[in-house]
Amino acid sequence: MKSTGKIACMLMSVWLLYGCGGIWYAPVGKTVPQDKLIPLVTTGRQTGLWTTRDLSLSFSYEVVQNQWKIEGTIEYDGSLKNNFIVLDYFHMDVLFVDDRGKILSMNGLMSTGPTYLEYPESFAISVPLPPGARALAFSYRGQAKEMGAHREGGLGTYFWEYPIR
Repeated sequence: MKSTGKIACMLMSVWLLYGCGGIWYAPVGKTVPQDKLIPLVTTGRQTGLWTTRDLSLSFSYEVVQNQWKIEGTIEYDGSLKNNFIVLDYFHMDVLFVDDRGKILSMNGLMSTGPTYLEYPESFAISVPLPPGARALAFSYRGQAKEMGAHREGGLGTYFWEYPIR
């Protein structure tokens, strides 16, 4: 019985540390440059294509009862696919900003573990739309590797887009 209590206490401590850890790195209140913003349209279904040096995101979204509902497909760029085989991990967020570019919220859109870069990643999610949101921006981070690099010390690369200043 005592070991169960210790385990529960340890899990609670880890949970609290993890939860509080995000407070120090929260981008809320920081800004996104105007050239990184996508205007937010809250009426009807919207479609778009967002591209960076690493990937392209084809997406459609709509706002329904203060929820931003997005469906998207990520295609990794040839510079990654031509040099690496495995996607070790990938995570993408959406940032909602006000009319001055100040970040109101940051929400995770998708995360993936090990997979092959040649395959597009699709997702669909609904996140709360904060009051006063006028635009959005995307942020991501990932790591690509050669086949077996995690076991054999092969080459890899980190890639990211972090439009927050």
